[in-house]
Amino acid sequence: MRISHYSIAKATSLLSLAALAWIPSCSEAGAVERGLQAELRCKGPLEVDTSDHLLGETIHHAFELENVCPTPLTVDRVTSSCGCSVQTMSVVAGATTTSYHEKEPIPPGATLLLECSVNTTAKRAGPGEAKYDVLFSSAADDQQHLGLVLKFKLMTPITLSPESIDLGNLELGHSKEATVVATSEIIPAFSLSAGSGGDPDVEATCIPRGERITSADGVSLASEWEIHVRVTTTVRGDQERNYMVGLQMKGQDETTARNVPLFVRARVVEGVYAESPALRLGTINPGTTATARFSIHCPQDCEAKSAGVVVADVFDETWLATNLSVTIDGRTDPAVITGQVALQVSDCPASSIRCRVLVPVRSRNQQETRVPLIVYGRIDKAGGSAADDEGK
Repeated sequence: MRISHYSIAKATSLLSLAALAWIPSCSEAGAVERGLQAELRCKGPLEVDTSDHLLGETIHHAFELENVCPTPLTVDRVTSSCGCSVQTMSVVAGATTTSYHEKEPIPPGATLLLECSVNTTAKRAGPGEAKYDVLFSSAADDQQHLGLVLKFKLMTPITLSPESIDLGNLELGHSKEATVVATSEIIPAFSLSAGSGGDPDVEATCIPRGERITSADGVSLASEWEIHVRVTTTVRGDQERNYMVGLQMKGQDETTARNVPLFVRARVVEGVYAESPALRLGTINPGTTATARFSIHCPQDCEAKSAGVVVADVFDETWLATNLSVTIDGRTDPAVITGQVALQVSDCPASSIRCRVLVPVRSRNQQETRVPLIVYGRIDKAGGSAADDEGK
C-alpha cells in the first residue's frame, strides 16, 4: 500500500493539534488534592497545628507558596482573622531571597515565604487558631483565594484562682477590690508583677505568699502570689466594662518574662439601680401566687413607694393591673431599699409572662428615677413542670 506525502502531512498536523490539546493549562498545572490552588501552591499542608505553647509566647510559622504557573503572578492582599497576627513576606528565587511587597510580580518557579507571628499575650488558655486569606492573581486569570490555617493550644504558665474577676455592680465614682491567687505547676519559684495597660481605672499589686527566695538581681521569688485588684469607675453610663490586668512572671533562671492576662468585669451603674433587675418567678400553678424579692440601691435621702409603679411592655395591662402587685418593705441597709413583686395567677390569658415594672424612687427635692425590673414567669396550665421562660 502506498502512502502519499499528503496523508503523512495531514496525520502529522492532527497529532500536533492533539498534543497541544493535552498541554495542561496554568490552572491545571497547580491543582492539588485540597482544592483549586491554580497558580500558587502551598508546599506543606494548608492547615498546620503547632501544638502546645505557653500563654504569652509569640508563635511563629512560615508557609511556603510556590508559583507553579509559567507566567508571573502577584499577591494582592493577605488578611488574617486574628488581630494579634503579623505577616511578613519574602520571595526565594534560586539562591536569592528578597523582601516582597503586595502587587509585585513573583517569577515562575519562585517561592513566596509568608512568615506569620501570633502574639498570645491577650488570649485565653485553650485551643486557638489564626486563619489567613491570600488573594492572588496573574495577568491572564481573575483573582483567586488561598486559605491557610495556623492552629495552636495555649497552656498557662500560672494557674489563677479564680480565673477571672466579676465585680458585679459598681457605682460610678466608687471602687471595688478583689484578690486572685496565682500558682504554677511548671515553675517552682517565680517573680510576678502586674500592670493595667495604662487604664487609670485599674490598680493591681502582687504580694508573695509563704516561703520566698531572692534572686541575684534582688527580685523576690515565690511559689504562690496574691494579686490585689482595685477598680474605680470614672466612665459614665449603665454599661458592662471589661478590663485586663497584664501579669508578668519570670522564673529564677529566665531572662524573658512571660505575659499572662487576668480579665476583670464590672457593671457601671449611676446613683439609683436594682441589684438584680431580672426577677424570675419560675413555673406558677394556676390559683397560686408567686413572689420574688428585689433590692434597690439609692442614697439615704431617697424613698420608694408602691403607688406610682408602672407596668410596661406587657401583653394584657388590665390583667396585670389586677394580678401583679409591688410592695416596698423599707430599708434594711442605709443605702438599700427592699421590696417584693407578687403575681397571682388566675385565668391568665397566656402560658408565659414577661413584663417590665418601673419602681419610682424620689429624692427629697422630688426628683424621680424609675428603676426597671424585668419579671419572668411560666404558667403551668397542664399541671406539670417546665423551665423558666426567660428568653421570650
